[in-house]
Amino acid sequence: MRLFQLLQGKNFSHHYQPIIKLSNGDIAGLEALFRPHFFHYPEHAFQQAKKKNKLFELDVCALDKAVRTFRQSRLLPPEKLFIALYPSTMMNPRFVPILLQIIHHYAIPAKQLILEIVAHETIDTISELRAAIQQLKKMGFTIALDDMGKGSDNISRTIDLAVDYVKLDIDLSKGLARSVQKQAYVRFLIRYCKRFDVKLILKGIENERDLHSACSLGVVYGQGSAIHKPRPIKFWTEEVDPNGGKPQHFAWNRD
Repeated sequence: MRLFQLLQGKNFSHHYQPIIKLSNGDIAGLEALFRPHFFHYPEHAFQQAKKKNKLFELDVCALDKAVRTFRQSRLLPPEKLFIALYPSTMMNPRFVPILLQIIHHYAIPAKQLILEIVAHETIDTISELRAAIQQLKKMGFTIALDDMGKGSDNISRTIDLAVDYVKLDIDLSKGLARSVQKQAYVRFLIRYCKRFDVKLILKGIENERDLHSACSLGVVYGQGSAIHKPRPIKFWTEEVDPNGGKPQHFAWNRD
């Protein structure tokens, strides 16, 4: 019953968390974070859907609702929306027609959506995912890869898929200020991304020390509760664009 309600677009919502340019506090975009009402963790809802062979249906249902909520908020461009999708969803032949229907229905340009590949789903044929990504990029969508730096397979995906953004694994941000090993690895990834024109985001920044360390290392974009916690879209409508003008400069730690 719970899964059926989710597939009807009920009993879940999204909270939105900003991704910030650390040098000046500008908002690069908002990430839509899936919040089911009757599952303790979002992953449990998707695991249940996968068991019932409904992962694709739940993924696109969540996508539709995230875009609808975002557009109804009337946040002005260049505000971008990051939203996570399973690789199997992106490779599904039904996905592109549904995605086009969504952007046409809600009048949102493809360039405003950043489709974020969930990294923990096992994919047997990377070439099929690469072909799907190439098609989406040709249509004007931007592609991000989540959890880079967690194992050699994930790094290989980054090389093979030629994504536009990478989000570093949360383990790299935890304790960053006190780990010279993590700092060295983040520096390496920063150099790699700069060399190949990939935008790097450090997520999961949870305290001021790690935030300061990220800034000192030259991390361009950051995300986490030390910057701002996820909030319902109404909060961002009032916080980012209170007077109907252009999105404003962001101040850290405004709770």
